[in-house]
Amino acid sequence: MDSSSPTPMIVIETCWPTIETFLHLETSIAIAQTCHSLHRAIIDADSNKLKVSHFEVDNSPFPSSDETPLLKNWHTAPARIPHYLSRSLNSIHFQSLRRLALDFPATKRRDASGHADIIDDACTSSFPIFATNLSFARNLEYLYLNAGRLMATERSGQLEALYEIFAENLGRCRKLRDLTVNNSGVVRGIPDPLHSVALMRAVIPTIQKKKIERLKMVIAGRPSDPLYDRKLSTSGINPVFDFFEAALSVEGLRVLELTMSRSTSHLNALVEAAMVSGATKPLRLTKLRLNHEMNLPANRGHDSPPVTFLSVAPLLEYFSECYSLESIFLNLPDVCWEGEEIIQALRQLLENKPCLTSLTLSFSFFVDRRGTMMKVITECITPNIASKTLCKLGIFGLMDVDENDILQLQLSLQASGMICDKFNVSNNFGGKWDVMIMNNRKTVEGEAVTYYTDAFKDFQWMENEYGGVEFHCVNVCAKCTGHIVGGGLSSVNWRITRMSIPRCASHPRYEELLFSTG
Repeated sequence: MDSSSPTPMIVIETCWPTIETFLHLETSIAIAQTCHSLHRAIIDADSNKLKVSHFEVDNSPFPSSDETPLLKNWHTAPARIPHYLSRSLNSIHFQSLRRLALDFPATKRRDASGHADIIDDACTSSFPIFATNLSFARNLEYLYLNAGRLMATERSGQLEALYEIFAENLGRCRKLRDLTVNNSGVVRGIPDPLHSVALMRAVIPTIQKKKIERLKMVIAGRPSDPLYDRKLSTSGINPVFDFFEAALSVEGLRVLELTMSRSTSHLNALVEAAMVSGATKPLRLTKLRLNHEMNLPANRGHDSPPVTFLSVAPLLEYFSECYSLESIFLNLPDVCWEGEEIIQALRQLLENKPCLTSLTLSFSFFVDRRGTMMKVITECITPNIASKTLCKLGIFGLMDVDENDILQLQLSLQASGMICDKFNVSNNFGGKWDVMIMNNRKTVEGEAVTYYTDAFKDFQWMENEYGGVEFHCVNVCAKCTGHIVGGGLSSVNWRITRMSIPRCASHPRYEELLFSTG
């Protein structure tokens, strides 16, 4: 090596960001042991801890048998390495972290000593180490936290001090811009999922600083510590409402994804927060996802109080001025779509959104007796279709829709280069259809397709001798064949649950067409 050649250390420092992207913790440690230059690049000299820009642990299932060989990668590390997460968090140089994703999985014991080989030590070791060391994560930009395994312990109030420490240290992550929290867990013996009130309160101060740009929260079920929640309620404190109010007031927010389930109060709290939020709105928002999954338990008693939702019109109106929206996903209970005010609110949300490329609306089997919902959707997104900006459209569970409204929308989508690759409707007769699935997407360049509307002109349907349904191509070619899976026919009604149509090489193919009548 001549004097002009770069030294090994310079080469390592130059290439390390690229190399590190493809490494997991074990490999980094192994590399650090190979030579002095690598050791200097990877190990912090003062703390003797491992410098990594990203660290991730998920809840990959443990092998069902000891004989099952385990691949050596980061997914299997908790099953292979005793106390993996707690030891790793204690060995990482937190100042170097930029991305951190923690699921707090169960881990292998070092010495079972007659006990089970697997232990769930999240609340006793890994979470305390994480919450404490987070104070050093000054360069952290992304944090994913799944607190599901902490719910059982939090029920007795033992994590109160730890969540306070977590809240303080999270506030020290000044570069944090992307925060995802899964605040939902299942505890043995309790049928409904639980959420942590203390965790909700812990993240609020960080959100109130209005530096977060991407915020995702999953919240489900009842509070894991009902006594603590009751104490807050008597003091007029609603942590779920406070969280939503803080989230809706972040002006620089670009992505907002909220998933709620097994609770009426969560969605109502979100609506109330939208009603009282001040002049500061996330006007730079590009992605909005509001997902409410009711999924009431099967053993819900007949004497239970009726489910009462507030109108979501104020919530939709709140985002109507977010003109940079590129993606909208709404999954709301059917009762939330009732009334003229919700029609107008949806119109305000969808119209004048020139950047909208993806729209998904799930109506939870809402019966559109007014017959206006599909018309409003079509009117609002027509400019996006005409400009070929819209690339994805999904409509689910909208009942009693005028057949002509659907056909008109499909024809306009077809003209813009989109196809309907999944379509499932039930014919109510009288020109009304129940739309179970209508999924449209932009075609890939060079993709050969046949459009949904061609199904009615290219094929003839008839009953065969076995009581099933056969179809034959019309004016196509003799080589095109097809078959139906799960079809049935009576003298009046016929139903097809799935149809797969192989076509010849010269003609496109229906990947899947779901259609039913009667």
